[in-house]
Amino acid sequence: MMGASKPFSLLLVMIASFQVLVSAHTQIWYPPWRNNSFNTPFSQQIYPCAGIIDTPDTNRTLWPLTGGSLNVTLHDGAAIIFVNLGLGVNVTNFNISLLAIPLNETGAGNLCFPQLVLPSGLPIQEGTQASIQFATSNPKNGEGLYNCADITFSANATLLPSDQCVNSTTITVNSLFSSASVSSSNATCAASGAATASSTAKASSAMVVAPSFFGLLLCGLLAASL
Repeated sequence: MMGASKPFSLLLVMIASFQVLVSAHTQIWYPPWRNNSFNTPFSQQIYPCAGIIDTPDTNRTLWPLTGGSLNVTLHDGAAIIFVNLGLGVNVTNFNISLLAIPLNETGAGNLCFPQLVLPSGLPIQEGTQASIQFATSNPKNGEGLYNCADITFSANATLLPSDQCVNSTTITVNSLFSSASVSSSNATCAASGAATASSTAKASSAMVVAPSFFGLLLCGLLAASL
């Protein structure tokens, strides 16, 4: 009996370690994410979509032609948030930012954007397929986490009702570069594609290039130096 307790104790330690790992990640509830990126062999550290491939069997959610809702949960106590869009199927180039400048999140919890307004001039029509990338950067070390949700644009799609789009009282979100004085490094980071919005979750109408893996890492490291 004494010898059997050691493997059991080790199992408890492994379970606890897994729970800590999971708690440091994000989840997309709506539109539903491509797959559960907590499950192996997926990893949210893999750019651009946690190692999860868009296939013909991928579930796609109808999303309004002018932009729709996004509902997520952040388990990190602090993160820099990016929301990007890629047009097409199995897209790897998320080159459209749905937010104007990076969001600085503090306090874990649920975060819902009632409507992410699309930049003007996009080649979107009824039936256009696309994917949303929700990415976060650790403000201390710049480590990026990635999840994707797949959509089909439709005039029949609606926004989430208000009772299904609620922000946790434990979370605060502000524009990362909201201060009056912005350093040249931060300005460069924002101009190079830092994707974010105001706490009202209304995106800028201006289209900017979304950050690459290295761009996101750079922005995170710059934020850590503030």
